[in-house]
Amino acid sequence: MEMSLVLLFLIRTALFAPQGAAAEPHSLCYNLTVLSRDGSVQSGFLAEGHLDGQLFLLCDRQKGRAGPRGQWAEAVLGAETWDTETEDLTENGQELRRTLDHIKGQKGGRGDKYMKVLFGTEFNREERDSITHQCWVSSSCNFRTTMNTKRILKSQSCLERGSHL
Repeated sequence: MEMSLVLLFLIRTALFAPQGAAAEPHSLCYNLTVLSRDGSVQSGFLAEGHLDGQLFLLCDRQKGRAGPRGQWAEAVLGAETWDTETEDLTENGQELRRTLDHIKGQKGGRGDKYMKVLFGTEFNREERDSITHQCWVSSSCNFRTTMNTKRILKSQSCLERGSHL
């Protein structure tokens, strides 16, 4: 997955903040959920993007396109952002559906199942030329299996790694 344009916007904002400004923490989180009903992995997909805890992006299987949520997202982030987000989230959704289908095949896939993947980054502007950040990825599902949880510290490509779970 390409690095999110939203993340680039946040980093640019942090770098060009006034010199005496307090170092405020920021976070960018994506919540991806794939739902399987009665054996059909194509049943549902939902993606939410949160910036500093505020919903800014929503993409579901019915809409088929990522769209802004909230006035700031509509005003600040242009059409190119939503095109990129839609493409990236579609790829991630397809990968999660394949993963869920594989796991269901191993576990005897009857009934409703879901798989949720969260990934994001948190960062602070500590000095004029320094931004510290940490990235994380976690997975969960509603049936018994072993899922991978990672904590990736100070990684330049954490969102790219998150897309490969």
